[in-house]
Amino acid sequence: MKPEKLTIAAALFVLAALSGTPYSARAQSVISSSGPEPGLTIELLKPSYKHITRYSLEPDGVVETHPYTTTSLVGFISANFAISDRTRGIVQVPLTHVADNTDLGSDLSANAIGNVYFGVSTETPGSSGGFEIGIRTPTTSGDGWYYGATASMRDLGSFLEHAVTASVAARRNLPVGPLDVRLNVNPVALIPTKTGYGDAEVLTHYSALAWFKAEKAEFGAGILGRAILTESELSLADRTEHEVGISTRFDFGAVKVGVNAGIPLDKDVRRSKNGTFGINVTVPFGK
Repeated sequence: MKPEKLTIAAALFVLAALSGTPYSARAQSVISSSGPEPGLTIELLKPSYKHITRYSLEPDGVVETHPYTTTSLVGFISANFAISDRTRGIVQVPLTHVADNTDLGSDLSANAIGNVYFGVSTETPGSSGGFEIGIRTPTTSGDGWYYGATASMRDLGSFLEHAVTASVAARRNLPVGPLDVRLNVNPVALIPTKTGYGDAEVLTHYSALAWFKAEKAEFGAGILGRAILTESELSLADRTEHEVGISTRFDFGAVKVGVNAGIPLDKDVRRSKNGTFGINVTVPFGK
């Protein structure tokens, strides 16, 4: 069900054509959360493909397609806990389940545990911004990893086999009238841990989102992007991708629920994908 081998460079370009959501080493999507908060979060993502399915080469040389079922999902379980007044520790476990239909009407399914994330986040005084450093360990196992990697380019490092992901992120919050404009920059290094899986690649991710906060809800929208800093022989258009991110989040006290969508802006990506849609639930610690 999966590719036998995928170098980091191939993942950046081949999987980009299937995704459309700028990749990041994030422990929680910037379009599903206003920032780090102590709690346990479960996030589910569902890509909406126009016609992309899994392809298989049969023994007689015929290429067959198998559409993904509605039960194919990508998930993240994240724990965000206080270390000090302005410092948080973050642990995240990515999971994925993929199933596709065969011509016989049966389902082929696979699961995977992704690369576990460990990070530390700190807030600046007055909550005007913050920084985060993190690393993803090469713990991916299971045949379903490829679906997690292609569901959203933001999560390529979460499921890429035989690779360590190291990242640094900076965020800045700017009040603009009734809105809170949040700027994020996130350089990332993808480092192979096994011979034959390509060279290290360096990316940077960036976003600008405007959030409106009500008493028990917040709404956000903006632009997210990523640029490949290596592979300098490529044009700027080939090295960048962008999308529109839309999110809403409701605070019910004991639980916070959010929904979000990422809509690709790049024409080549829109030919194959409508976008990636998600839901997240956070249970704050101490409530």
